[in-house]
Amino acid sequence: MRDLTCGGANIAIETAGSGRALETAYEITRRGGTTVAAGMPGPVVNITLSHLSIAAEERVLKGSYMGSCVAQRDIPKYLDMFQTGKLPVDRLLSRKIKFEDLNEAMDRLDDAKTVREVLIP
Repeated sequence: MRDLTCGGANIAIETAGSGRALETAYEITRRGGTTVAAGMPGPVVNITLSHLSIAAEERVLKGSYMGSCVAQRDIPKYLDMFQTGKLPVDRLLSRKIKFEDLNEAMDRLDDAKTVREVLIP
């Protein structure tokens, strides 16, 4: 990735909620770049990053919860964008699952083997 981007990405956004994915996003970010953690991991997921690279390479690591949106303002806008085809979030769906498949689905999320699964009755 560093070779393809001449030194790394300016911004890398991790959305899977995987510690391994966040570490990878950080590794591919260039000097002065920003890594954003938007995925929601379990409470015991920890990551290991180089303190030296954060300071010496002037990198930024920041979190983003729900895209830092204001729900009352933004969700109606997002729904309209989805309904008019401007925000095709349904293309991010890996599979639909039932309650009896929930444990396996959580394992897949932990292993970063899937993007998004939707629980249906």
